[in-house]
Amino acid sequence: MKRKFTFLASLLFIGNAFAQDDICIKYKSGVEQCFPIDEIDKIYMKPDAFIPSGQYLNHDYVDLGLPSGLLWATYDVGASGIKQMGSLYGWAEVETSETYNWEDLKYYERDNDSYLFLKYVTSDFYIPNPDYLTTLQPEDDAATSNWGEGWRIPTKEEWNNALEERHGKELHTTFSSATVAVCGLGGLGSNIAIALARAGIGKLILIDFDRVDITNLH
Repeated sequence: MKRKFTFLASLLFIGNAFAQDDICIKYKSGVEQCFPIDEIDKIYMKPDAFIPSGQYLNHDYVDLGLPSGLLWATYDVGASGIKQMGSLYGWAEVETSETYNWEDLKYYERDNDSYLFLKYVTSDFYIPNPDYLTTLQPEDDAATSNWGEGWRIPTKEEWNNALEERHGKELHTTFSSATVAVCGLGGLGSNIAIALARAGIGKLILIDFDRVDITNLH
């Protein structure tokens, strides 16, 4: 709190000393905005304020300052803002579904008691000649299909890079090697599971007595 008051006091001092000038804010993206001092009534910190770095194909992105230079969307596919939940997609699916079972996946087949994954297979347990694909191709990428070329689902390595930049290497290593079980996936448990996944927990064990379908996903 002390830091915020010092910041505001400094701005007020500048306003008194240079009344004819503007107050300017320069964002990490390099974008700069200036406002005439005589038009400003107050300056305050808004807890939920968020300013995107820019737009691409009508969707906001943010520059996290990552060494890779990768730009991230500010909200999920299917949402129109940061306070909305996105749509639900199965792996390699570009459209939403009423149910989310193995049988509903595009690259899944069941032959009697055999389970066959036809694409994005990293083990010969499922098919004789696995393709070892772990990155979604454009035709199977929900972001590319719904938002246009240039948008895509991040790779596992890109997720890890962003999380390591956020948490620091030591904490990220602790999170990524941790195993957490969540018992009950109702309104509270499902949100806890989402938060743990976003924090980078390496293995989640989700336990619920119900069959997962669209009506009980939160």
